[in-house]
Amino acid sequence: MRQEPHSEQLPTYTRDHFYRCLVRQICRWHVERGAAWVNAWLEDLGKKRPVSRLRRDYLDQVGKGNQGAWGDWR
Repeated sequence: MRQEPHSEQLPTYTRDHFYRCLVRQICRWHVERGAAWVNAWLEDLGKKRPVSRLRRDYLDQVGKGNQGAWGDWR
């Protein structure tokens, strides 16, 4: 059975794609569930791993009008 590589072993484009997909999902949650829900989710995630870059990029994308549509990156 083949094991998937850890994220640090993935090619850069794959990590970048995954990261942008995650930011878009958070933008979508911002539209669907609201900023308070997203902030609480990020606070909870922040207990497990650093989220400052994720929070910064999410706020940047929402500020530019990204609502989490497939492939949208501004």
